[in-house]
Amino acid sequence: MQTELPGIGQQKVTLADWKNENEIFTHKARGLTPEELPWSAWSEIEDPSDYISTHDPESMGYGSSEKEAILNLCAKEGRKPPFWW
Repeated sequence: MQTELPGIGQQKVTLADWKNENEIFTHKARGLTPEELPWSAWSEIEDPSDYISTHDPESMGYGSSEKEAILNLCAKEGRKPPFWW
């Protein structure tokens, strides 16, 4: 996505850049339907096994899409989601 920021001009903004800057990680489980919420999102620790060993799995964000999982995580953590959403 390309957006114009006041005083900066047009900038290319990607979800990958935003996730990297905010230490957000996502994963889509194979074989699950959208109703089974195949996407998960978490922060701080890249490896999901390490994350779950130190955090409650309920602290992760879940959704039928990557966007939904990230928005769920942002709501749980009180984070601002990507401004273009």
